[in-house]
Amino acid sequence: MLKLRSPVLHADGADSGKGKGQATASMLFLALSLALPNAMSDNSGPSLSFAAASASQQAQARFEGQQQSVDLNSASAEQRASVLVGVGAAKAHAIIRYRDEVGPFRSVEELEEVKGIGPSIVKRNKTRIRVKTPES
Repeated sequence: MLKLRSPVLHADGADSGKGKGQATASMLFLALSLALPNAMSDNSGPSLSFAAASASQQAQARFEGQQQSVDLNSASAEQRASVLVGVGAAKAHAIIRYRDEVGPFRSVEELEEVKGIGPSIVKRNKTRIRVKTPES
């Protein structure tokens, strides 16, 4: 195990530690500790705050500035999963199964009848959902 001790430097530059190697290692560690945050804050790599963001925060950021919507009666499962917040592949396929078994959606609120879709998901996605009644 590496033990680092803080060297005590005298005014004349001499160190009172056990050796110059230890003082050099401590100074190098200090220099890297000070330089590393600055090196990581430039635009050369991914931001730590972005890397630490959860999937839901990333999805929310994706929708800011661009309001997309899907039609419950014609959108594919992939379109639903990419546009609707809180709807992944499984729920998107459940919506299609429901539509195939019951028939076309007549209202946005009818989406709550789909297993796994509750009022909170419908409320969060109200502006992203359209219901266009198919022509017979």
